[in-house]
Amino acid sequence: MYVEEQSILAAIKEAERPFAKTGKDLESIRESLFDCMWEDVGIIRSKEGLVKARDSLRAMQAKLMDTGVVDGDRALNAQWHDWLNLRNLISVSRVITEAALARDNSRGAHFREDFPAAGDLESSTYTAVRLSGEKVEIARQPVQFVLVKPGETVLREEDAAVPASPVPAT
Repeated sequence: MYVEEQSILAAIKEAERPFAKTGKDLESIRESLFDCMWEDVGIIRSKEGLVKARDSLRAMQAKLMDTGVVDGDRALNAQWHDWLNLRNLISVSRVITEAALARDNSRGAHFREDFPAAGDLESSTYTAVRLSGEKVEIARQPVQFVLVKPGETVLREEDAAVPASPVPAT
């Protein structure tokens, strides 16, 4: 068997996991996820809230993995599709949380109460994420400023000096 086949079979087994469990309410897990992401990983973040979210997300994932769905027509099984979607939402939420914890500055839509400064642009990095087993691994990769470097402009001086023409009134 090829490695790809082994990966596919493992993914199928994982996706079919809820059929071996007894059914429970997915809605309470979904509501917990929404509350966690809004309260602890929302617009304004802090290390304390992000660590709390990390723990909450682990607990939600464990609860979901112990939650079953009604076995039936798998093509039209809305409960199973909800379970799969919720599993993916929790995975993405874990990535967002870990990436936010790894940043020690605020930039764009990412604002940390405990690190309000944006930091210098020259040392900007991308966050690269990899799931290794159940562990979320974070790496930082420097931004390559290839067209315009911080503090530079693509406008010529004479273009920058000309004010924009007003939009005519209709």
